[in-house]
Amino acid sequence: MCGPELRYAAAGKTYPEDTPRFQPEIAKDTSDVRSLENGAYLLKSGPISGIYSPLGSGMCGSCPTVELRIFYLNPATGIHIAFSESLRIHPTEIQDADIRMDADWKTITVYSSVHDPAADWNSGKEVWNAIRYCLSGTKFKICGSGPSSAPPSPRQVQWKKFDR
Repeated sequence: MCGPELRYAAAGKTYPEDTPRFQPEIAKDTSDVRSLENGAYLLKSGPISGIYSPLGSGMCGSCPTVELRIFYLNPATGIHIAFSESLRIHPTEIQDADIRMDADWKTITVYSSVHDPAADWNSGKEVWNAIRYCLSGTKFKICGSGPSSAPPSPRQVQWKKFDR
């Protein structure tokens, strides 16, 4: 494997082969690799924190974002995007979020909170949701939801929340 534009060499081939639709960049500070029992690998890039727009312009262009991508690398078939999630903190949408991977990398939980619609806007009350994704073949697929509580501590993603 090499980067920042992901390339994977295995079994005498180099992936991806000049396909302009797939030129992912890997963040070296947040990347890691796990081998799987079947000889394939999972490559994690993230979570990467930043802002929504590279210039910080436009509606919520400077809103905090976080992205996590997982690639499935197989010596016979190359690179597959197994998971990709990008969350943007926006004052009227997602108020807070976190993304966690289990120690074995087979489950990812995406936590997000929104303003509690039953509460006054200035109350600051939030409702948390969680969606679990489980590795199934070459992709992570939704395999459950919950718990309906804030993410466990310590947080994986840290950012400043909006003032109300």
